[in-house]
Amino acid sequence: MDNSIPLVIGMAWYHSGDYDAILKIMIDSNHFPRSFDEWLVKAEREERRLKKAGYTVLRVFINPKTFPAWCKSRELNNDSRSLIEFANSIAIESKRRSH
Repeated sequence: MDNSIPLVIGMAWYHSGDYDAILKIMIDSNHFPRSFDEWLVKAEREERRLKKAGYTVLRVFINPKTFPAWCKSRELNNDSRSLIEFANSIAIESKRRSH
């Protein structure tokens, strides 16, 4: 493995105005912070941790109107695991295009 190329990880990110809609579409929304502000504090902390560990973090904004269709086309649930898969697929594609 070439250690000179930073590892890239996609991180699901939300616009503040979309957060309530995200909670409504996610089947595991009970595991999400109740407010956007609470989520943002946790997300920024995790982003700093990942960067400190050597990852390149790509914020992948989730659209609550299109994400369910992406899941359905892959026979996935609207859940946290699918968010991770989606964000990482975007990050990997972005890295592939930049190299």
